[in-house]
Amino acid sequence: MKTAELRDLPSFGAGLSDEQILEKKRMLKESSESHPHIAEYFRELCVDFVVRFPEEATKQRETKEWENIDSKFTVQKMLALSNNESYHTQS
Repeated sequence: MKTAELRDLPSFGAGLSDEQILEKKRMLKESSESHPHIAEYFRELCVDFVVRFPEEATKQRETKEWENIDSKFTVQKMLALSNNESYHTQS
């Protein structure tokens, strides 16, 4: 919360009701206390998503649907991409 306010992000409360902004600030404070090891930027992204899309956030927590999707950034995929790019630059 502090960083977002210092940066004066116009998007911090864009499209949110006063109640949602208060909820977002409360959640940011709680998340910074309970998860200080997570970068504030990522906490802000998560809290913003939960405030803006509460039904989808609940669905994801309950089904863990996103956890079953392979990341595009696995070590294997990044190595393959790197090898493919070096092949094309040598041609």
